[in-house]
Amino acid sequence: MKALIENIAAGVPPVLTAEAASRSRDGGLGLFLAGIGILAFLLAALVLLISLRRRHRLNLFYALLAVLAAGAAMCLCLVAGSLGTVVAQPTGDPQEAVTGFFDALCAGDYEGSCAYLDGVTDLGLSGQPSDPVGQAMFAALRESYAYELSGSCAQDQLSARQEVRFTYLDLTAIAPDVEEATMEVLDGFVKERPRAQVYDEDNHYLPQVAQEAYAAAVDQVLARAGDYYVTDSLQLDLRYVDGVWLLAPQAALLKAVTGGAA
Repeated sequence: MKALIENIAAGVPPVLTAEAASRSRDGGLGLFLAGIGILAFLLAALVLLISLRRRHRLNLFYALLAVLAAGAAMCLCLVAGSLGTVVAQPTGDPQEAVTGFFDALCAGDYEGSCAYLDGVTDLGLSGQPSDPVGQAMFAALRESYAYELSGSCAQDQLSARQEVRFTYLDLTAIAPDVEEATMEVLDGFVKERPRAQVYDEDNHYLPQVAQEAYAAAVDQVLARAGDYYVTDSLQLDLRYVDGVWLLAPQAALLKAVTGGAA
């Protein structure tokens, strides 16, 4: 009865307590039997060495060292098995790697943001597009970046997970509207300009005219870029690598960073 009351007070069911005790006894018995087996091996090896030394003039000193080394290795394996898995204690806050990455990204420091990624040295954002239209779209994408942490960072030994709400310009969503706006601009050119300034001899739009219309359409669409902002909830995984926390380069993250183009 006393044992039952003590178990209830401790919040441990008696059956579980008995099971734990049984496991402890079984584990101790196993270690004891394994130790006896190692000792028996050493004694048998010693007897064998003495017998071989008499018959074959074996160097007893080196042979004895080999036996002792084998016994020590077996003891080490026995002790290691009873200790369970040993995990290094990571230092630092994994959440700081998340904020460091996004702060650098939003500031346009793409090399600095890559320092927080595991195995990634280039996000594909470092070089500026050569044409004005590409530069305008790239600038709009950079300006759209925003983020906020959602909840706390869950850490499990050498891994962690953090949810982030990330806002960006969805470049794939503006494509249909840019195409439609380009056709409208071209229709305006046809009405306003002489035919020779719009079409070539094969009745196709002149390349420079088509490019001009496309650039004007992109400007029109980007003037309301906020209509194409998307906010995704990203589940980001982190790893503890060489003493630092790094973000895993997940496809969803890289796709969002590139405006849905990756």
